[in-house]
Amino acid sequence: MPDDIYVNSLFRSLGFYENEIRAYLGLAEIGKSTAHLLSKKLGIPRSTAYAALESLVKKGLVSIAQKGATTFFSVFKQQEIVNVVAVV
Repeated sequence: MPDDIYVNSLFRSLGFYENEIRAYLGLAEIGKSTAHLLSKKLGIPRSTAYAALESLVKKGLVSIAQKGATTFFSVFKQQEIVNVVAVV
């Protein structure tokens, strides 16, 4: 997708790691997901997906929500990300 190429290029230029970019794009496609489901989609270990998602949470690009014992991740809306990137 052209948008994926733009986001990938932008994130690379800002110093994001490959796993962070893949996790962000995969999560953007899925919507809300657990690290386990995202890792299956991306074909990476769950621990790698979880680490990338936690990093994206710290960077303000992904939100986190608990439902019982399950942790769900979702991307912020595009305008919120533009605001975060403008600060970086």
